[in-house]
Amino acid sequence: MKKIEAVIQSVREDDVVEALCKMKLGGFSISEGRGCGGSSKDFTNIETVCTVVEDSNVNKVVAAIVEAAHMSTSGDGKIFVSPVENVTDISTKEQGGKYL
Repeated sequence: MKKIEAVIQSVREDDVVEALCKMKLGGFSISEGRGCGGSSKDFTNIETVCTVVEDSNVNKVVAAIVEAAHMSTSGDGKIFVSPVENVTDISTKEQGGKYL
């Protein structure tokens, strides 16, 4: 399993949500924030989209986010992919990838 965190421009949120919903993932969350990158000290509104997927879906999810969030400008965002050792469903207290 892999955790995908995508930091995107707020104006692209609806497009990214639509792209992910079409993929019928187990779910994802979005957090609002502000950020700046590089040498800029000007903060912009950003969203962080977070989801955990099976390894076989990582490239498809990343490609969908890139396509939906891309504006051909500096500051379009970043996508981070990291390993997930386990997932626990709080309501059932059970573990495993089936709870994505």
